[in-house]
Amino acid sequence: MNLIGNGYRAQGDFDTSLKYYEKSLEIANEIGNQHFIAGMVNNVGSIYRSKGELDAALEFFQKGLLISEENGFQQVTATSYSNIGNIYDQRGELDNALKYHEKSLQIKEEIGNDQPIANSFESIGNIYFQRGELDKALEFYQKCLRLSEVMGNPLGLSSILFTTLNLMLKKDMKLANDYLRQLQQISDENDNKIISQRSRFAEALILKSSNRGRLMSKAHDILELLVREEIGLFEITRDSILNLCEILLIEYKNFESEEILEESIVLLDQLYEKALKQGSFPILIESLILKARVEILQGEFEPATQLLENARSFVTERGITGLIPKIQLEEKKMSDNMDKWKTMLDKTSSARDRMNQIEIEVDLKRVIKYSGKR
Repeated sequence: MNLIGNGYRAQGDFDTSLKYYEKSLEIANEIGNQHFIAGMVNNVGSIYRSKGELDAALEFFQKGLLISEENGFQQVTATSYSNIGNIYDQRGELDNALKYHEKSLQIKEEIGNDQPIANSFESIGNIYFQRGELDKALEFYQKCLRLSEVMGNPLGLSSILFTTLNLMLKKDMKLANDYLRQLQQISDENDNKIISQRSRFAEALILKSSNRGRLMSKAHDILELLVREEIGLFEITRDSILNLCEILLIEYKNFESEEILEESIVLLDQLYEKALKQGSFPILIESLILKARVEILQGEFEPATQLLENARSFVTERGITGLIPKIQLEEKKMSDNMDKWKTMLDKTSSARDRMNQIEIEVDLKRVIKYSGKR
């Protein structure tokens, strides 16, 4: 049952996966296998987290923590602490997130398993990154990097190199380029699609950060190719689409071409479909919200309203209650600003003014920052 649940989970079919996990948990309870129960409780919690139901996920993770602590299951205890930390991270409660990831790290270091330790280093670094404590973030990223080098895992090493490079984009472009060269070398030495994609995506981010037309054009071309590729990490495809949309909006400010907005809508439709297939519901909802903002830029208020209604129907039908407040906030913002936005468009304001009023760039940057740490 558990293996079948894992299969459906890998396909993004979380509802079916949950049924098999719950059946496995029922069997584990019947035979009284506490270790299996603790593991299955965490699996159920992970499904609820993927569905955006963070309260339910937290409840199961805490139950798994209690069982594992009572029975001395160190590895499951460490996993439970990490899972709880991820929930608090997703909620934006970074102090609590840090506390639980540090507890997880302490146990992992007692066990002495390098890969889970490296994962905790990266998770803690991500929290410091979000808190704006870049030096602390770098400290933990470098710990993860050193451990990854010792383990000699090219895929894991490429991941932390990319994460550290992303931080250096805000701190030290010279070091960012150094990390890019290391990443490109690993890509050259390993015939691995994911490493290749990480390397090319990192190059695009560095080119994009220059804000120079010729280099931005190169970044645009790399991101377009990454979006077209069928095989690879969802996260790279997702972030390539988001960053490509940001470049297109910059182009729209300069040229005010409706074709550019139409291209953005096509990309956001692709993001929706990929997020649906992956079961990444928070990103799916963000794609609908961003698409609504693009429709408003074009003066299409009814389609924008319909997109938010579609978002609400989607989460309501699937019981993804954790995403409803975000949609409500967006609906209120649209309602409160509708008359102002219509007046602005009637006055034939510039693309720059419209984008500033609608705040689409601000929202897109927020989604890019959010997605890059999840």
